[in-house]
Amino acid sequence: WPLSCKPLFIPNSHVQSNQTTQPIEVDIVFVGRLNVSKHPEVVAEAALQTKSVAAFYGDGPEMPKLKEEYQDSTLHFFGFTDNPWSQISSNSIVVVASEYEGDGMNIVEAVSNNNPILLADNPDLRRFDFPEKNYFSTVDELIAKINKAKKEGADYFRIPSLIRSQILNERDPIRVAGLWINVFVEGAKA
Repeated sequence: WPLSCKPLFIPNSHVQSNQTTQPIEVDIVFVGRLNVSKHPEVVAEAALQTKSVAAFYGDGPEMPKLKEEYQDSTLHFFGFTDNPWSQISSNSIVVVASEYEGDGMNIVEAVSNNNPILLADNPDLRRFDFPEKNYFSTVDELIAKINKAKKEGADYFRIPSLIRSQILNERDPIRVAGLWINVFVEGAKA
């Protein structure tokens, strides 16, 4: 693992794991809650338009609609998975189409896993200060970037090592997870 820092996850004890036994080779990955503000439909449409295989890790209110709409496609819905990063190749492009990302752990974990990353161009995701090439404003721009990665290689969208080091130092997944655990423990005491 880069910088001796493995991706970390905070398990959700209220949802049963739907972990697969064999990782699937995919071009595009979505990790997060399947709800309207995260725009999984943008990732799904871009995957279809680029003839890409995509994996969606996460659960939420949009899951039934997405599974029904894309049941006969190259899109795979795994639901909540305890640790999706154990199944995600570092060569798969992580696409985050969200309007906002709270603490952004899915992005930090993707950086830690050294995945190529494409982010929606909005003020919340700009806080990560990735190179301009890692942001997309429209579905058409996302499609163009995925096609570029398929033609020339996804390495173009990997985060440069200096930025990776800075993000992992500032947002160390273990430290952030520890802070969340403290919040839960203190909340349980109250």
